[in-house]
Amino acid sequence: AGGMLATWTAADAPPLRRAAPIFEALRTSLAGAGGSLVIERMPVSWRTDTDPWGEPPGSFVIMQRLKAAYDPRGRFNSGRFWGGL
Repeated sequence: AGGMLATWTAADAPPLRRAAPIFEALRTSLAGAGGSLVIERMPVSWRTDTDPWGEPPGSFVIMQRLKAAYDPRGRFNSGRFWGGL
């Protein structure tokens, strides 16, 4: 198990065009080892082009079923998890 934390202030954040390829390279590398990359906080402007969660895991279908069973109207934390769940 391992973890990594990268932080910067809003004023020092790189432009998305520079950060996005780094995120994708990390996601590809980590996926090969069974890991993933989640972006906990990012500028709002990045959200249109960058998914903070990345690709949903193989268990995503189960997650969708659980969400539908326990929150059929989609009221709780709507759109704040993998695949907009």
